[in-house]
Amino acid sequence: MMRFAWLAVMSAAVLSACGGGVESPNFDDQVAGILITPDPVQVDVGGTTQMVVQGLYSLPPGSTSAYACGTGFCSLGPAPSSVTWTVDGGNASQNASVDSASGLVRGLRHGTATVAAQFRTFTDSATLAVGGEVLTAVVVASTENGGSTSTALGRSIAYSATGTYTTYSNCTSDTACTTTTRTAPVSVAWSLANPTLGTPSPAQGSDTIVQSTQQGSTTVRATVTNAEGEAIIASQSFSVTQPVLEEIRISPDNQSAAVGTTKNFSASGRFSNSTEFGEIPVSSVDVFWSTSHTDCSQSTSTNASVNTGPATSTVASADSTGSSALNSSATVTIFACAKTKSGNAITNQNGDPIIDTALFVVTQADLLEVLRACPVSLTDGTAVNCPTGTDAFDLAASLSSTSPDSTREVRLLGRFSNSDSPQVINDSFIDWTFPTGTTVATVSTQGVVSAGTVVGSAALTGAIKAGVYPNATTRSDSIQVNVTDRVCVLPFLAANGATASGDSDVASPSNVIDSEANNFATVTLAAGPVSSTVTLTITAGDVVEFDANGQAGFIIEHANNSQIDPAADMVIASYQNGSRIAPSSAVAVKSLGGATGTDRRRQLIYVNVPTAPTKFDRLDLEVDVPGYFDFTDPTTILTGLFQLLLGGNSTEFNVYSACAKVNVE
Repeated sequence: MMRFAWLAVMSAAVLSACGGGVESPNFDDQVAGILITPDPVQVDVGGTTQMVVQGLYSLPPGSTSAYACGTGFCSLGPAPSSVTWTVDGGNASQNASVDSASGLVRGLRHGTATVAAQFRTFTDSATLAVGGEVLTAVVVASTENGGSTSTALGRSIAYSATGTYTTYSNCTSDTACTTTTRTAPVSVAWSLANPTLGTPSPAQGSDTIVQSTQQGSTTVRATVTNAEGEAIIASQSFSVTQPVLEEIRISPDNQSAAVGTTKNFSASGRFSNSTEFGEIPVSSVDVFWSTSHTDCSQSTSTNASVNTGPATSTVASADSTGSSALNSSATVTIFACAKTKSGNAITNQNGDPIIDTALFVVTQADLLEVLRACPVSLTDGTAVNCPTGTDAFDLAASLSSTSPDSTREVRLLGRFSNSDSPQVINDSFIDWTFPTGTTVATVSTQGVVSAGTVVGSAALTGAIKAGVYPNATTRSDSIQVNVTDRVCVLPFLAANGATASGDSDVASPSNVIDSEANNFATVTLAAGPVSSTVTLTITAGDVVEFDANGQAGFIIEHANNSQIDPAADMVIASYQNGSRIAPSSAVAVKSLGGATGTDRRRQLIYVNVPTAPTKFDRLDLEVDVPGYFDFTDPTTILTGLFQLLLGGNSTEFNVYSACAKVNVE
């Protein structure tokens, strides 16, 4: 207002200079009007802006300005005090509000409004354009696979809320605005129309998971109030069906079993409405079992097998460790798969097949009991064949105490978990012992018994070592070893240069002269139309000769029911330098112990060696094989023809040793 006072002083000075006496007017209170600037005014929905009003002040007569006031002109100045503000004539406006004293305007809803200012009788108004971004719609959707809105009791459904945001600008009326839209997640309040069917968590946010609590159908609601104060409610269906199988569990887990034994496994189920495992209803669920396939379609493990079902339990059999190594084992994974009655896999809420696994460790067969100690077969160096009740065996005395030449291996038989038949126990698990002070024989850690040079008997015991096979109920057995007089006192041996040969009917003749007493040659006597002779020839080394002052012969074995008669059918002839020495006696027979079976007999066949010449270096065993026909006896022709039609017959015997000197006492 100082400027108006200045103008008044200048005007009075001018009038005084012209001789006038007009008094200067007081323009301080001469408000001629008010003016709102700018016009129009922009504000966002939910935002505020400060309205500005200025006063229009009268100018002295004759003055001009940009602001006309009535018949004169006004100048623009500070707002007068006590201006009152209104919107839309003081009626309730949907689009804006104003503080009547300060003129602070708030945008309420997109569109336009008229803001007015009043001072005394002076008024002015401006157009208020309300715009900005406003949430105008919400969509609720299930984010489950396939957008499912149905779930089993105990399961849940995830939902999301997406809002549509509209931006209003350049509004010239409530309905005339420029608009653009976008979508984005929107935070809402979640609820259920029927809250007994489920609980949303979290209750506020753009996403929620509704956990079902009761069967039935209802809707999930998303509620939000936008910036214009409008409540927006969106919904989506929510259905809860009967509970379903969620997972299965195999028990027990991590079990082991020896080959030949079994373990039982069972499966229990947990349904979607429970945290506990219980019985699986076989009326609606089939459980299949496998040892190698996650879909339980087949079992191909060679280490273990299971009953495939369908059944809620199975028996797993330990079949093999897959290795002959001691203490070997194999770990097998057992699968249980839940399927529908039509054979389709049942899946959990994540869409994964419902299966469970358990570990099954297969160990070597377990020894249940020691059965008996048995000598190795004399006809097969690896076989063990001793019937129950075999409690002793004979072993000829050795010729030397430093290099025993009379041995026999003994094995310990036991019953294992994988078979009821006797099986050989590994020597590494056995302690073989004779009583302290025994001199008639010794035994190695492998169970090889070596005879001493003197006769006698001793009990050989095989016992399972401490800490091995703890489940065995019987852990040892004993067998009597009888060291007898040496029958073959002076054997023909390849180690001393001896050789052996025979006809085509003699198999493995070299076994007769090797250092292993249990090896043998097999002589086959096959009858033909005419008589024949089978010969086994044993020759000493180039510079070896034997004294002709006793008996010489062979150790043989044959079946009890064979037609062999050594005294009648066999001839033992000695030679020197290739010349045959006529036998001085018929073959004599002495029964020996140690036959390889109760149905067989072991014999010493021998002759007195002629004393002239005084030495011999070869021994032949000649066996006569009669033919079908004896042309000196016509009655044999018919039987001979019958034998010929049948293809003849044959028998055989084994030869263990050739002896230049034997003990027949």
